[in-house]
Amino acid sequence: MIIERVMEMGSNYVKVPFYQATSQGMNEKPILSEYEYTLLENTEIPGIAKVSKNLEAGKENLLYSITSYISLEEKMQRCELNEDMFLDFFKQLTKVFENISSYLLDFEALNLNPRYIFFDEEKKSYIFLMGNVNECTIKENFEKLFTFFADICPIGQQELLEFIFE
Repeated sequence: MIIERVMEMGSNYVKVPFYQATSQGMNEKPILSEYEYTLLENTEIPGIAKVSKNLEAGKENLLYSITSYISLEEKMQRCELNEDMFLDFFKQLTKVFENISSYLLDFEALNLNPRYIFFDEEKKSYIFLMGNVNECTIKENFEKLFTFFADICPIGQQELLEFIFE
């Protein structure tokens, strides 16, 4: 699965192939159901990036607009993780899960890779991408996310580090 950042007509996007190969064989499956795609394209869901499709060389791609955002990785390179930032992130993530539930979207489709979680500096909010781009369970994705936070947690934040490991 190739996820890439692209610039088109002066805007930045994350481009993801709409179909991905399955581990069972050569069949391809969409990363979003038609219901999920239509809902995400036509509805502004707080904390979830808007999506559109484009056709390139006969292949369908999803484009997520990220023009005014920085990735969680970039944000953590700019400022040191502290307890308030960590709690704010998970408070916003909890709200996103509530939104996912209220719109009947699939929890497993939430991308929890820090490279593809974005921060809107103007609104001070995190923006998540929907689209099941790997075959990991939500539990495995959360483990990777907590490992990311543990890896960037400053040594001086001992209580936060202990909390992350719990």
